[in-house]
Amino acid sequence: MATILLGDNNNNRDVRTHEIIAITNTLGGVYKLQATTGFINKTLSERQLVAEKILSMGIDKVSSLMFDLETNVLPSQDENFQCIVSPECQKPELDSCKDCPFSVPNFYAISSLVEGVKESVYEFVKEIEPSSFEGEKTRLMNCLYKDMDNLERAMQKFGQNEVFNFFENGEEEYNQLLNLLDEVQSRTSEDFEQYLTYSPIYLP
Repeated sequence: MATILLGDNNNNRDVRTHEIIAITNTLGGVYKLQATTGFINKTLSERQLVAEKILSMGIDKVSSLMFDLETNVLPSQDENFQCIVSPECQKPELDSCKDCPFSVPNFYAISSLVEGVKESVYEFVKEIEPSSFEGEKTRLMNCLYKDMDNLERAMQKFGQNEVFNFFENGEEEYNQLLNLLDEVQSRTSEDFEQYLTYSPIYLP
């Protein structure tokens, strides 16, 4: 049990003994420990199943899945959850999606895309300089374009006006962000797009 919870990196016998005692005091006697171990093993097994399912999708499907999660459009049987394998339910025997390893709580939304774009723009404006290392320029450009590309995808899917509603000052704030990028371009006179390795899908 200590190995499951704490890993097997500790070779000190006395320390491991104290860890086992602490776990026993916290989780209870041998029967409770067995039940807890079974639960943890089951959870780890289910997480492995989810990981294998996602890894088998391929990069394009995974990218699409991440976008659908962020925009909160994946259906499920429960209102406050999204299912990453919908509509093919993998756990029909469960009473609620909250107990399913394939479900994701609905805390992703278009607002997270907007916040991501704002953070990327502000970081780009603050950090990018002609003297920056080439690798840093590539990182900043890729982050910026990835977030802008996702935002453009949301605009194409839900409409510009709908997406602008997630900016505090609407379209005006969005245009201010674009102006900040233009100012950086004017100030540095450098073609930063040459450092871009991410290939935008939705940006014109």
